[in-house]
Amino acid sequence: MIIFSSLNSILPELVLFFSGIMLLVYGAFANLKSFPKIYTCTLLCLIIAVLSIFFLETNNSIFNNSLINSSLTKFIKLLILIVGIISVYISSNYLENNKLNVFE
Repeated sequence: MIIFSSLNSILPELVLFFSGIMLLVYGAFANLKSFPKIYTCTLLCLIIAVLSIFFLETNNSIFNNSLINSSLTKFIKLLILIVGIISVYISSNYLENNKLNVFE
């Protein structure tokens, strides 16, 4: 069983998981005009995940050394999330110009 103090080590993954589930449920039940809200919530959730990386402890491991948090791990997570934020931001204009801005 996971000790709750070790949940800090997987905080960015938990933020992305729960925000992804929340956005999927909201998008499934919202009307067709809710794309700007989903877009902004997606950007906010990615920014919160980026901020949660700074609360990670460096050089620790959990799950019997299956997950090791080092400086390289934090850098790669940060790089992936920043690329995700940029791609969501860039794709917004493309989706609006081609009238593809509906949630699917």
